Amino acid sequence: MKFFTSQSTVDIDEMEQALRLVKEKKEKGGLDFLLPTEEKENADIRKQLKSVNSQHADTILELEKVRKLLRIQDDISKEYRAQTGEAETRAEDLDRKYAGKVEKFEAMLKDRNLKIHELSRRLRDIGYGTNQYPVKVRQESEYNILESTLREKTLGATTIGFSLSLEVAL
Repeated sequence: MKFFTSQSTVDIDEMEQALRLVKEKKEKGGLDFLLPTEEKENADIRKQLKSVNSQHADTILELEKVRKLLRIQDDISKEYRAQTGEAETRAEDLDRKYAGKVEKFEAMLKDRNLKIHELSRRLRDIGYGTNQYPVKVRQESEYNILESTLREKTLGATTIGFSLSLEVAL
């Protein structure tokens, strides 16, 4: 130390104080100011690299979670599409079935309307006497058979029996 003090203007107390500071920094792990410039840059780059690697690992974990969620969503969508297809098929089948029934009922209604119009025309002709239709008188036994048949067809509906009626030949 004498060499330092004799040659320079540095005081021994200042040197001891500087050494104490260096020792304290060393214990804390912060001697970056003593490293050469390249090593400081490398240390900064290493810290950045660790940070980037950490962020990359987090990003990969997030992407894996998203991938799993997308797979689940795709499976749900496939099931939904399958169920929707089945429901559409059932709806189409029901549409066809009821369209056929509607056509059948429309045809029956048309036939019934034609018969009603024909019978109403005949009744008007009979009522006004414009056309003559042959009339048959039925026997009592025929009325009983017709009456029982009519009761069976109406399934218990009230029917009015006639002891004598006229049959109009159609």
